[in-house]
Amino acid sequence: MKEASRTRIAFIVPSFPKLTEPSIVSKFLGLLDRGWDVFVVCVNSDPVEWSKFSELQGRKDARARVYTVWPRQPHWLALLLLPVALVHCLVRNPAGVARYLRRGWRHFGLDVLRRLYRDHRLVCLCPDVVHFVFGTLAVEQIYVRELLGYKVVVSFRGYDLNFSGLDTPDYFQEVWKEADALHLLGKDLWCGHSCVVVRRTNFTCSFHPPLTRPSLTPLIACMRKW
Repeated sequence: MKEASRTRIAFIVPSFPKLTEPSIVSKFLGLLDRGWDVFVVCVNSDPVEWSKFSELQGRKDARARVYTVWPRQPHWLALLLLPVALVHCLVRNPAGVARYLRRGWRHFGLDVLRRLYRDHRLVCLCPDVVHFVFGTLAVEQIYVRELLGYKVVVSFRGYDLNFSGLDTPDYFQEVWKEADALHLLGKDLWCGHSCVVVRRTNFTCSFHPPLTRPSLTPLIACMRKW
């Protein structure tokens, strides 16, 4: 059960942990050690990758907070598991399921059941904040903000803005519209795309660390809606 006094955060990543993405591990453990109620939802969690991180060894508390989504392939298996996922969601978060189905039906019709199966970990976790660690993941699931009422944070790490969806006009438009906060790794990403984000939505920008002197280059740019 969720603790009323703690903010629950769910990180959405393709795979956790990954040797090529140590910052995500550091962020997860840092929040956990500071008392945040943080979880990871991913498609894959390879035991071999766990063994490559010394800081994860012996951390049963961390391992218990990493959830993999249920399989979507083969389709017949996903179809068989759908009723189980629905019951699981109803037991853990009945109000959330009602909201999800009611609002999802208006947008997606019968396809809302497929999406509920895909999102069932999020429905059961009932986090206060969903953090899409890569912008491309948010494109696929940004609708959870409306269907579940969670706050949504989206990170951009460079390749997603610079290479993803180049052949699709307004590829990230729904992300700009729906996200509650954007997290960009570096001032260059902000400078290159601020005209798109700020002019089309109601985001303001702040840098961490703050730009207290002209020579200081921020590591992170955060933008929040007014």
